[in-house]
Amino acid sequence: MACCRKKETAALAAGKYSPVDCTYVRSGIYADMNAAQIGQKLGLSDTVIYLKKTLEEDLNRYIYLKFDISGFDFDEDKYLHVFFGNVEQNGSDIPSFSVYVVDNDWTAETMTWNRAQTGTLCAGNVLTGFDMTEAAKEARQKGEKFVSFRIESDQVMWGETKLENPMTTGKGPYVEYGSLSSGQEYTVKLSDDEELNRAIWQNAEKITDAWFNGGKDKVYAGSKDDVFELEKLNISKPFGDHTVLVEGCGTGNPPKPNFKPYYARTIDTMIEKSGYVEGKVPLTEYDLYGGIANAGFKGEATGFFHTEKHGLRTYIIDPAGNPFFAVGVNFMRPGTTKGYKAEMLKKFGTEENFWNEMTALMRGNGINTATLTSEAASKTATPMARIVSIPGISGYMRTLKLGTSTGGSSTFANNNTMNVFDPQFVEYVETECKPILEENRDDPYILGYTMGNELPTEFNMLDNYLTVDPTNPVTVYSYSTAWKWLEKRTGKARPSLLDLKLEYREEFKAFVYGRMFETVATVKNRYDKNHMCIGTRAHSGNRTSEGYLRAAGAYCDVLTINMYGGIHPSEDIMSTIYRYSGKPFMVTEFYAKAQDAIDFNGQLLANQQNAGWLVRTQKDR
Repeated sequence: MACCRKKETAALAAGKYSPVDCTYVRSGIYADMNAAQIGQKLGLSDTVIYLKKTLEEDLNRYIYLKFDISGFDFDEDKYLHVFFGNVEQNGSDIPSFSVYVVDNDWTAETMTWNRAQTGTLCAGNVLTGFDMTEAAKEARQKGEKFVSFRIESDQVMWGETKLENPMTTGKGPYVEYGSLSSGQEYTVKLSDDEELNRAIWQNAEKITDAWFNGGKDKVYAGSKDDVFELEKLNISKPFGDHTVLVEGCGTGNPPKPNFKPYYARTIDTMIEKSGYVEGKVPLTEYDLYGGIANAGFKGEATGFFHTEKHGLRTYIIDPAGNPFFAVGVNFMRPGTTKGYKAEMLKKFGTEENFWNEMTALMRGNGINTATLTSEAASKTATPMARIVSIPGISGYMRTLKLGTSTGGSSTFANNNTMNVFDPQFVEYVETECKPILEENRDDPYILGYTMGNELPTEFNMLDNYLTVDPTNPVTVYSYSTAWKWLEKRTGKARPSLLDLKLEYREEFKAFVYGRMFETVATVKNRYDKNHMCIGTRAHSGNRTSEGYLRAAGAYCDVLTINMYGGIHPSEDIMSTIYRYSGKPFMVTEFYAKAQDAIDFNGQLLANQQNAGWLVRTQKDR
């Protein structure tokens, strides 16, 4: 990216220009420190600048930007638009921002919170950037060579907003200088091959036409307010024989438990009018599939797992027609090393005996489901239902060498965008899924198919697609489709990032995930109509994202949600999932660790790592 340090007489060409200075400041005990000093004290990288608005004294942060305006023309046709670049929010949705014009007598070394100026409002309620044209004109009229801005978060939020530091990364906030009459503000030429360039835009036209001419209506048709009448449960006192859990939110390093009582939802708390008949606890009569044979009602025995509504509640019904409560484990399998195989054979005699004893152990403890597990787990005297993963966007991104994984979540190169609009993605899903689906089509023990794990959650997904590199062959379909979508959504022939509105973001996320789910579900239904599609094990922001939930609800039978942050999902989260998706969900990840846990040598475990809750005993866990 070019930099704006030019002589006043030098006329700059249209393009993107970095600020000549940039920093952030922080309140409270950091109020007299500059960004470098704050970073040194807290061990922070100088590649990031921070924004935050909070009620906590030491946590508020502002960003300062300074631009050299001496080389810009200011005839009526010229504009200066500032864009923030990739915006990352840690912990919650990205807020809007307010921008103030401030004096230029600062540098990154001298600016601190206590030097913060009041300033004059330049733009409010902005999301991706702002127009600085008038502010620059006024500064020029005053004889100024620079114009400076302070950026603040509008909303109080517990997460912090991060921007890339342009002074150390060459990325992050920049000003775009151009002419209003110069044509489209996005790049039309994506390839030197004219035929390929035409094909890329035709592909974008076809996909966006399909969305605005029926695709969106299907995705947004699943909204319901009456899918499930949420039970009002007072968690401050037990309900019947409600199981008492004791949870600790540790503080300090290492954390010291601070235990207090919570109450976990158990099957016996389900109300009668939901379809479940009371008086059947403990439930000890299980069928071969792990369904409850003495629940008091039956569904249809289709020979495969499916869902049915009984009373106000939707149940998974097993192949024999009984209600099924999935209690599962991941990665149930023998090890693959030479040493492990030797020890396994020494203990069990044969691999067949390993599976017989392991499934008996699982079923004996109420565990009836396994994920990413060999079909051998379903071929014993105590068989287990299995969840199978079929290749989706994560697998395709790995073939492009664009896929990574952080803490189990799927993350990708190029602004964490997913190449769901590539024509090759459709071909990949067909080729990779077909043999898996044909092999498993008649297996009654498969609970359903997942299509990925913890896929991107970004609130600013639209911004990420619009700002990928248009000259990179692996991003041209993402770039062209996003801009064509924005063009049709705004009705403008020459949209820009400044045309983005808050409501566009969730709609675009629904568009992206709608494309992904439709592609995989179409192939699944072509080769296997017997089993359910059960989502992507959504996490974090996607648990309540309208765009993700609407798309998942349109193409999945059941949603899978990885649920951390509580003993059970809150009523707000549950109602949001049902309202936007119109489908039931199952929790596919949660975690609790017991303070009395020991290793094989009888030594207490530290319990200092991994997500989830710390409870006092194994019984509580």
